[in-house]
Amino acid sequence: MTDDSLKAPPKRVAKMYVNEIFSGLNLANKPGITLFDNKYSYRQMLIECNITVKSTCEHHFVPIIGKAHVEYISKPTE
Repeated sequence: MTDDSLKAPPKRVAKMYVNEIFSGLNLANKPGITLFDNKYSYRQMLIECNITVKSTCEHHFVPIIGKAHVEYISKPTE
């Protein structure tokens, strides 16, 4: 091979994933869990819908894009 753009494809692809695609991943920037008092003593289910989820399949290196829905019943403040 004499074309520089065709040399070492596995190394170039790995470098692209580390330096470009996943460059924004930093565990220090992970959001924390927050709690709040249930001062109104809600007892019904609370629902948060259509939370956008974006990830990458670690085996196939393809994007995963979807929606998540979370439902929970809050514990009354004692």
